[in-house]
Amino acid sequence: MTLTLRDREGFFTALLKETGIIEEWINFDGHRRDIGYCNVEGTGICPPDTGVRDWFGLPQKNDEIEVADPRDIVTEGLVNLEEIQTILRTTMLEIMLGIWDGSVDNVVQVMSVPVFMLAEAVEGMKEAKQLGEEQENWEEEEARKKAKDLILTIVGAVLFVVPFVGEVGAVLAGATTLARIALIAGETANLAFGIYGMVDDPDSALMGVLGMMFGLGGVTKVGRTPDGFKDMAAKRAGLRTDGGVSKIGGNFQKRDDMLQDIVKFCRA
Repeated sequence: MTLTLRDREGFFTALLKETGIIEEWINFDGHRRDIGYCNVEGTGICPPDTGVRDWFGLPQKNDEIEVADPRDIVTEGLVNLEEIQTILRTTMLEIMLGIWDGSVDNVVQVMSVPVFMLAEAVEGMKEAKQLGEEQENWEEEEARKKAKDLILTIVGAVLFVVPFVGEVGAVLAGATTLARIALIAGETANLAFGIYGMVDDPDSALMGVLGMMFGLGGVTKVGRTPDGFKDMAAKRAGLRTDGGVSKIGGNFQKRDDMLQDIVKFCRA
């Protein structure tokens, strides 16, 4: 008997939801042979359908399953992470010297986005480091749960770096697989997955800001000028109006709420 998959989308959707196994990890080259034995009341007479049965087309694990190395994603984002420092230092110096003729408010609003996201990534990596150091002392019964927590902490931290890589780079680095792992893992991880969802949406406010800042996802890079920050600030405002702040998850919203309170106070 050869099995044929009639509802491919339904099968893989259910498989991902129930087991966390993605389509790329499966092929349908599986084969099984069943040999029937019988002994009807000691006579040795077998029913006509007894014998050898071959099953073809069974789903099975691919010989090679590739899971992204989180270090690759972080490495791809290093160039843009370093550029953040340059933008911050240069613009801050111009403001302090009184030669910045643009809105300081726009600069604060725009630069808070990458800073808050990197803060989430750093905190996640610190937590992962602590869990890793405690691993040797885990009791057997708690090891499985804590190992899962460790993996999700690492994945969550890395996903905060994904937007700095850009859509194409993130896919090449395997961020898609990491995001799927986080998606089926639980509520906390799903918050981090929300970031990756925004990377896939070129119209999202998050990618609008980072896209113009670094030239990601096909978005034209704007200059480090008052007009450039004005355009990015307009996109940045969308993070609060379209609910993007809450989708990012972690402590991003808490930090952003605090920032907005400070900005209101300074304006007053």
